[in-house]
Amino acid sequence: MVKEEIRKKIEGHSLTVVMFGETFHVHARVKQYPSKRLAIQYSMSDGEPFGTLTANVPEITNLMDDEIIVRTTEENKALAKAALATGIFTDTHRRIQSGFIQLSVWRIN
Repeated sequence: MVKEEIRKKIEGHSLTVVMFGETFHVHARVKQYPSKRLAIQYSMSDGEPFGTLTANVPEITNLMDDEIIVRTTEENKALAKAALATGIFTDTHRRIQSGFIQLSVWRIN
């Protein structure tokens, strides 16, 4: 289950994402994957979904409660860069191979 103090740090925080020559202002929503891991999704101010920062890899069992698996692949690069710049997250520099892609492990500050 997502701890309340972690949820409060993330829920509703805003960030600006620049991609495809456009600027997007998005807000975080905290949810849970079926594995009970933290899911962080971003939406536009009108509620339209923008993107998901996290990935769910249930077979990875060595994550701490304050760590998340982040999609830093090309299609998610701008969102991940903007989220990391908020100071809410720190890149641990640990990487996880999932199929053909590599995912990052971040810590929630």
